[in-house]
Formats: sequence, C-alpha cells, structure tokens
Amino acid sequence: MLDLLVQPSKKPKKGLKHKSSPLDPTEVSGEDIPVSSYEISEEETTAAEQQEVLTKTTRKVVRRYTCFVTDAETQTEANVTTSSCQTSQDASQVPYPEHDYIGYIPYSADDTKHTQERKPVFTPPYPRVIRGSSTFSSPEIMIPVGDTEGMVADKTGQWHPSPPKVQRQVLDQTGFFKNVLPSNTVLIDPSSPSATSTSSVSSSPSIHKREQKPETSSSSPSDGSLFEPSEQEDYDDDDDDGSDSGQSGISTTREGRLVQESKFIVFESSLKDLIKHIKCEVCQMPAEESSRSFKGTMVVIQISCLHGHKITKWYSQPFIKNRPAGNVFCSAGILFSGSSFAQMEQYLKFVGVKFIGHTTYYDILQKTLIPVVNHTYTRSQREVTDQLVGKSVWLSGDGRNDSPGYSAKYCSYTFMNPATEEIIDTELVQVTDTTSSVAMEKVGFRTCLNRVREKGIKVQLVATDRHAGIRKVMRTEYPDIDHDFDVWHFAKSIKKKLLAKAKKKDAEDLSRWIQAISNHLWWCCQNCDGDAKKLREMWTSILKHITNVHSWSDCELFHECSHPQLSDDEMRLKLWLKPESPAHVALQDVVLNPTILRDLEQLVHACHTGALEVFHSVVLKYCPKRLEFGYEHMQARMHLAVLDHNHNLNRPQAVVKKATRKSLPEGEPRFNLVYSKGRAGWVVKKIYQQKSLSYVQDMMVSTVKAVEGSINLEVIENQPRPSNIARVPRPDKTIMVQELKSRFQKQDTGDEETG
Repeated sequence: MLDLLVQPSKKPKKGLKHKSSPLDPTEVSGEDIPVSSYEISEEETTAAEQQEVLTKTTRKVVRRYTCFVTDAETQTEANVTTSSCQTSQDASQVPYPEHDYIGYIPYSADDTKHTQERKPVFTPPYPRVIRGSSTFSSPEIMIPVGDTEGMVADKTGQWHPSPPKVQRQVLDQTGFFKNVLPSNTVLIDPSSPSATSTSSVSSSPSIHKREQKPETSSSSPSDGSLFEPSEQEDYDDDDDDGSDSGQSGISTTREGRLVQESKFIVFESSLKDLIKHIKCEVCQMPAEESSRSFKGTMVVIQISCLHGHKITKWYSQPFIKNRPAGNVFCSAGILFSGSSFAQMEQYLKFVGVKFIGHTTYYDILQKTLIPVVNHTYTRSQREVTDQLVGKSVWLSGDGRNDSPGYSAKYCSYTFMNPATEEIIDTELVQVTDTTSSVAMEKVGFRTCLNRVREKGIKVQLVATDRHAGIRKVMRTEYPDIDHDFDVWHFAKSIKKKLLAKAKKKDAEDLSRWIQAISNHLWWCCQNCDGDAKKLREMWTSILKHITNVHSWSDCELFHECSHPQLSDDEMRLKLWLKPESPAHVALQDVVLNPTILRDLEQLVHACHTGALEVFHSVVLKYCPKRLEFGYEHMQARMHLAVLDHNHNLNRPQAVVKKATRKSLPEGEPRFNLVYSKGRAGWVVKKIYQQKSLSYVQDMMVSTVKAVEGSINLEVIENQPRPSNIARVPRPDKTIMVQELKSRFQKQDTGDEETG
C-alpha cells in the first residue's frame, strides 16, 4: 500500500537528479517484484520478523525507508520497514492523505534547483517527532527502536524522552479505523546520500541528525494542476504597478477595512482545483463540492468528502447585515462611477461573471445608495456655503436639459461662485412641475436663488444667458440684484449670426473675420471699465477697423484703435473689407442690431459661465442624455457630479516624470495637442493630475454603515412627482393593440397562375 506513496530503497529512475525524491504513484507498475531485490537489514529487524516477511508472496514485499522526524529543536531520521505493500494498487484508492507522505523538502541550497523536476504535491509543514515504539501507527509500519523506547535524538545525537504520543485515525479500504502517522510525517528514501552521510548514535539504529531549515515550501507544480511561483521565479505582470491599492491607507474601522480590502475574480476551475486539496478531518478522504448556490455575486459551496462527511459550508463573501458584501459594493460602484445597471449587467454577462439582478440593484439603490449620496452632498454643500454666509458674492448660473431638443423631462439649474468655481447649489426640475420644457429653466433658477439667499448669502450679481423668462424674473422679483449676461453665450450667438451672413452671395469675405470679431467682443467687455456707453462705442468701432480706418472723431469716449501702429507690410497683407461692400453691409446688420446693442449694457462686468460648461461635461458622465432615470435617481446623480467637481478643483498641472524622444524635458508641464472642430484647427490643452476620489471611499464606508443601520442619514425632502410625464390619461392596451396599423403592408409575392 505504501509503495504508492513513498520511494523504495532502490536506485531512482533515470532522469531524477535527486535520489531522495518521492515516488510518483503513476510511475509504479503492478509487476511482481522479487523479495531479493530489496535489502533487509539484520540490525533493524529480528530474525523472526525477517522470516515472517520472507514467507509472504512476492506481491507483498519488504522495503526499507528512512523516516524524517523533527521536534522544535530536534530533527532526526529513523529507518522504517514496511511490508504488505501491494504494488499494483491504484493511487486513487489509497486512504492515506496524499500530502502526508509525498513531498520534497530541500535540505540545502543546492537541492532547490531540483524542485522544478518534481511533480506537484502538497508539501506539508515540517514533520513532527516520531516517538519510539515497536508498533507505531499501523500494523504495516514498524520502527525498530532498540534502547530508545519513547526517546528522540537532538542535534548532538543525545536521546531524550519524547513528547506525549499523538495518533490520528483514518478509514482503511476495509472500512475499519486504524492509526496512521501524523499528517506532517515525511518518508525519505534511504538510498539518497543525505540519508546516510551523517553521524549516527551507536545505541540507536541508523538515526541521523540534519540541519534544521526554515519552514518554507519549494515544491512547484510541473503538470499544471496547481501552480505557485517560487521565490526564485521571475514572472511578468503588466497590470501590477508595484502598489497594492487594497493595502494603502487601511482604515482602523471594520467598515473601512471591508471597503479597502482587495477583491478578485476567481474562475470556477481554479476553485475546484483548490477544493481538491482539502482533506476530511474524519476520514482523510479528498473533498468535493456537494452543492452550490448563488446569491447575486456570492457563491455558497457545501464541501463534503468522498464518504459523505460534511466538511464546511464556504461563502465567497462576508455579509453586511443580511446582504452579501459584493452585492452592496457592486451596486454602489455602478452609481458612484456614473455607470448604468444595464451596461454593467451586459458587460459581466459577456465576461461570464455572476451578477445581481435588477430587483436587487434598485432595492439597494432606493434604500441605501440614494440616501448616502444625498447625505454626503448635504454635508459637503454645508461646508461650502458656511464660508459665504454674510458675504456679498457674484454668482453665475446656467441650466441643462437631460435630452436634446424640446422634449426634455428634466432640467438641472446650477449656481457657481466664479471666484472659486465651486458649485453653490443645484436644482432638478421635472417637466410636470411646469407648463412646458422651456419654462423649467426659469423655475429652477428661482428655486436655486431663493435657497441660496435663505442660507444667509448676500447675492450682489447674477450672470446668466439671455433667457427671456429669467430676465423677467430678475427684473420683477429681484430688482436689488444686478443681472449680467454671459459673454461666452453672447459671443457664441454673434458668431452664429455672422456665419449665416457669410454664407450669402458676395459676403464670403466676412468669414475670415468672424473669429477676430468674437475676440474683439471679449476685449471690449474686459476693457470698458464698467461703462455701458464706452462698451457700445468700442464694439461698434469694429466697423471702422475692418475697413482699415483706425481713428475717428464721431465718438465721445473711444476715438481710436488700441492696437499698435501697423507697418506697411501688415497694412498691405491684411484682407480689409471695402466700405459698403456686401460683406461690410452684412457685418453692419449684425453689429448694429438693436437687440444686440441693448443687451450690451448687461455685459459691462465681463462675466462668463465657461467654468459651468466644464461642469456640464462632468454631468454628462453621471447623467447621460440618452438614458432615463427616475427623479430621485437623477437627483442623486446630479449630486455626484457636484461632489466630483468640487473635490477636484485647482488640480495642479501634470509634469513630465520621464523624458522620452517625443516628450518635453523632465519636469516640464505636460500639454496635449488636439484638433478642435469648432475652430477648425489644432489647439493645445493642459494635462492635469489625476482626480482625487477620496469622497467615494467615504461614501462606500457610509454605505456599509447604512446597510448595518449604524448611521443616521440626512434625508432630502422631495414633493411627490408622477413617474409618467404623459399629459393625457393612459388608454386601454387591448384597444390600442387592435387599432395598431402599419403603413408598410406585406404584399403577396407568389407567382400568379397563367392560363
């Protein structure tokens, strides 16, 4: 039986460099082996024992083994004689645990190189002490002890009393329990040089002392069932950046550790391979999976042995109260990253990863995630507004619809502090709250401004676009607040009008001046000193400059161009417009438009909402215009965009860390060269450092606490809103199906009969 598990005292097979390597069960044949081919030592066995062995059939052979034993400070060897070893027995039927007897332990640095040539086995910890006993463990194994009954040898060769005997019982093939060697006993081939080259004690049989080695395992698989790289092995991992994000900044709380703990994707085959190496504590039989169930991303496996003993019930994830942690974290990750459940579900379906259903996701979303986001947003906005209480501030505001065109369901209006570019407040309006989608921006503006003033912030000026409804609200309801228009939106409107004029016949020459005219508007607003009359004269001066006239006397405050004197070459190369030409007349229609001249008075402070447009690009990440969400869900996503924006303001520009052939020198600021479709040319943009997502980690911790019920979340009170924005009652579905008609009628394409 044991010759399937240990190496006999004969020469190792060709190709094995180390003589003490364990025997692979697959290399043992079932041929009859004569007894004469094995050595029987008279020093180790009595004559009666030898005679008893020799009378047995040749199928039951006697082999000598050296048993490697150790204690806390003792490592010795003892010769073990085995009998009744059936060489034809299948290794899979051996009741002894595989790792009890198979294992290669290097005894020196030179032996380490041989580990790659051994087949993968489970290397146990260093062996326990084998106590002196004439009938130890089982009838098939005997340890000749002589005068060393109950003794063990130390490193110096001196014998001492052994610790109390510990035995373990396993089921043999007949179904009876019997004692076996401890699970970490290793049997070693005595034919190896390491088994016979050390000194022995005269009063004991062939017991050799060995140098104690640290408890390391060097067995490495070579046939692919289980791979574990050794310390000497070099392997590539392109995804490893040398840092473990799960180990950096570990929180001292249980929730923090649970959030920052690393998670992995495990393949089913790898999990089965791992289960195969589990042994039953009762019968030492290999384990197998008896049942499996799923709960979202969590798998629950009942592990039993081949004899039916239940070993354990394994859960792939810890629980947060009564929910698997993976289900909670995956739901939070979808919302906090701005993704959608449908996209994530489809992605994981393609990959083959088990995932939660939409019912579980929306249950966690409504009960936990949305309250956590609103709670974090409320605290963050309180910190922002508390710094402005009692101060006079300028605000810039702008609205954003959730879908293009005039069929929007939501409009979000946002106020920003231009001095710091922080979002002060935001309001989400549903179309059912107003008369039309166009009126939503006015309602959101009024709600936001009232809430800001209620917090004790003194609003001195508000800059918006030229929305007609907002202009009326500011004129009638807030006469004490200055109202300016956004220069960016105004210049955009001017360019749009000029492009339309330049497309007309004989006015093509105007197109090359459009960008210069837009730049002139910006310059006028920034240099008018807050004087509306001066701004008007500066703006209309473009009609003279464009015809190569740079000084005039028909104005009161602005009499000449501010640019330096042009050289003769510059005067000659400029493509000036001719006075009263079609292109010049088209320009006059735009510049002298009464509406534009009237609105110029509200551009004197040169306010613009360019930073708000940057914020709207962040909103697109969390609130895509092609996806529809419920009101509370949409509101939470808007709050996430505000948190993302406010927590990543004033990021420093990235610098070149390592210069390359195409990059700037090391330490220089980084830029990116991109093509702008709006400008029809290449532009340079700054590259900033990566965003900080520390607030997301805080929300993940708050999510765990919210599921456990250990945190009180601030709730945002919202008035009830209909989920359906239809303005007519819902008809009967059956009637609508019956009345369904298609303008594309299928025609019979069969061949007509011909007579």
